[in-house]
Amino acid sequence: MENGVVGDDLRIPILPDNDRRFYGIGASFTPSRDTTLSVAYGIIDVDASVVGNNDQVTPVEVSGGEFKGIADLDADFVSFSLIQKF
Repeated sequence: MENGVVGDDLRIPILPDNDRRFYGIGASFTPSRDTTLSVAYGIIDVDASVVGNNDQVTPVEVSGGEFKGIADLDADFVSFSLIQKF
């Protein structure tokens, strides 16, 4: 777990940071001495956070204007690789 650096008083829509967790798993298969196939899957899970509750950030465009809501960010990614030695 990694803690976000932006607190509730400064969180804005263009920087909706919060506590996050990283998960990943991967595997490799070597069918021959010169070939390796790999696959990986990962998730970045960011806690939902309230944004737009600050009137201290200027200009108003940077603070998100009238936007007030909850940012719930998650990312999934998949990676494939083929290594061929010559």
